[in-house]
Amino acid sequence: MKGRQMDVYLPLLVIHVVWHPEFARGREMAEKIYTWFARDPDRPNARGLGIPVVFRSAMADGETTPPSIEMGEAHHSVVVVLVDPKMVIGKATWGPYIKALWEQAETARELHRVFPVAFSASAFNLMAEANFIRLHERPEEAAAGYLLVRLTNEICRLITERPALAIAETGGRKAAGPPKMRLFLSHAKQDGEDVTFAIRDYIHANLALDTFFDAIDIAAGFRFEEEIDDGIDSAAFALIHTDAYASRVWCQHEVIRAKRHERPAVVIHALEEGEPRSFPYIGNVPTIRWQPDRIESIIGLILREVLRSEYFTRHFGNLKTLFEIPPEARALPRAPELITALALRPDADKVPYFVYPDPPLAKLEIDLVLELAPNLRLTTPTLLFANPKQPDQLAGDHLGKTLLGRAIGISISDSGNLAIRGMGFPKLPGEKSAPPSAHLRDAMTEFARFLLAAGATLAYGGDLRQGGFTLVLCELVAAYRAMSGEKTSALQSYLSWPIHLDLTEDQEAGWSGLVDFHKIQPPAGLGVDLSVKPPPSTPENLVAWARSLTAMREQMNAAVDARVLIGGQIGSFGAGGLGRYPGLAEEALFAIRSKKPVYLIGAFGGCTEAVIEAIRGNQPAAFTEAARLAGADQRMAAEKYNSTSPPEPIDYAALTAEFEKAGIAGLNNGLTDEENERLFTTTRLPAMIALILRGLARCEKEP
Repeated sequence: MKGRQMDVYLPLLVIHVVWHPEFARGREMAEKIYTWFARDPDRPNARGLGIPVVFRSAMADGETTPPSIEMGEAHHSVVVVLVDPKMVIGKATWGPYIKALWEQAETARELHRVFPVAFSASAFNLMAEANFIRLHERPEEAAAGYLLVRLTNEICRLITERPALAIAETGGRKAAGPPKMRLFLSHAKQDGEDVTFAIRDYIHANLALDTFFDAIDIAAGFRFEEEIDDGIDSAAFALIHTDAYASRVWCQHEVIRAKRHERPAVVIHALEEGEPRSFPYIGNVPTIRWQPDRIESIIGLILREVLRSEYFTRHFGNLKTLFEIPPEARALPRAPELITALALRPDADKVPYFVYPDPPLAKLEIDLVLELAPNLRLTTPTLLFANPKQPDQLAGDHLGKTLLGRAIGISISDSGNLAIRGMGFPKLPGEKSAPPSAHLRDAMTEFARFLLAAGATLAYGGDLRQGGFTLVLCELVAAYRAMSGEKTSALQSYLSWPIHLDLTEDQEAGWSGLVDFHKIQPPAGLGVDLSVKPPPSTPENLVAWARSLTAMREQMNAAVDARVLIGGQIGSFGAGGLGRYPGLAEEALFAIRSKKPVYLIGAFGGCTEAVIEAIRGNQPAAFTEAARLAGADQRMAAEKYNSTSPPEPIDYAALTAEFEKAGIAGLNNGLTDEENERLFTTTRLPAMIALILRGLARCEKEP
């Protein structure tokens, strides 16, 4: 990885969501924005848009507003301000914060935007000069859908630069705002006009969006076919699929034109009786069923597909430098099909590979496309970027597996400072804990996806909580097998006593072949009943838990070839950290001693950040007796632990000193000091993945 390339990388688009930390509905809306624009954390195998979404709600101790936002850290920055009465009441502090954001955006309106959202009429008292998205005028149950549609439309307008349209719309004058998106509504007049008129009327009433609507928009004296083709070539394509549609020659012409020109497209199913022959080229795009009361959902799907297409194409171009991909590689806005193969055949020998959005197509489908165009080289970002050492070399239908046969240990858990970093939710008044971080789960999902694509075996030492990281990894392995057709290695799950007591026979049988469970037995002489799971509430039980967790981590370390650390709880002995040391710290320690590659992701804070500080020669408070042994029970447990003659006593000063002595060189991870510092600090997921994959490729060796 060339340092210069890493320095110049900027994400294409980042969305920031700002709300008052006590505004419960604002937190719910922020979660919906994340799910819509980034990905759904409850569906790890569903590919979302992948647009970074950062939260700005939590405040550091002593602060009255969230951390600032630097819009210049992305090519395009969008700030969504969810304004409620609490924010208005706090105008003395929130006013200057929001004003500073507004002024940043005003200096480069072609690049950055602020979208204030009103949840009550009082919102205008905060920013009287701004045009709000007015949710308070909508029924609460419809507000989220309306907001997402409006935001998607505006973001599409922002990242799609079409000055010619802007000039046309204003009669040659410079447009005050971004140009509108255009939508081509393809329909059969015989039975599709009612649906099409309903969609058109909704758009005109609610969105800054032009619609290209058959002959109505064709000026007198112009050729019909040329005008139709020009309309398709510059617009999104919505196909109203009615009974008569497939039999109309002009409808067929429009579909093929849209497909050949790679336009973002959606099919709206409005069949009544059926059709004698379906038109074969309307597939391979998102579909939705027509219902008059779902127009907003339909428009949302269309706009989301436009954004998906535009974002993927531009984002891939932005990543070519980061992953050192040949500039001739070309992005396809959707998965290839036979008509794609036909259109791309002339360029097959000129383009090193065509890259379509994840997930990869199943082998049967790819084979059919390649039968028509054998010289096409087709891949996805995951398959391509997971193998950066020799990205030009294809092995069969997929790229060479640079990590085949290697086991990568993933160490990840929640950390207490995710919310202040914009990667989690602050607690609401009266809550015991905040919801889990979608950002952390997504990071783990993406790392795992790329490692699987590179041929690695995943190893994880964790619990079996519903929705926990172990279950997410299981789903990823199963989905990757199904999509790739490859017999990938099973997930290696390391469970210490007494955690493995929670594993039921039904679970173990259900995951057979997908997960290899390693039930690590506890050391002898613990003096507790090994047949039950004791609560870690007494010094004796704490010692038993700690000794057992250390035994598990030692065995896991012996089996893995490298270790990736993300986040991690700290806490005191027995509260957030049941082992003698915080879990990720002990795993890092064992890996460093074994001279195995260790990759430290600092952006998510927690224990990993403390390890980084120790390696830099600082003295992290998390690795001190004051933090770990604050209470009498913790001190008593530590004394008892050390009195049981363990292989190694608890010594926090020695832990910090060993990390400091190892330094960056002791990470042994194939990265330079400069690259490791970037890995410690970058908040951009693509940069993290690029660095780790590059380091692993440099460390490649026989397993």
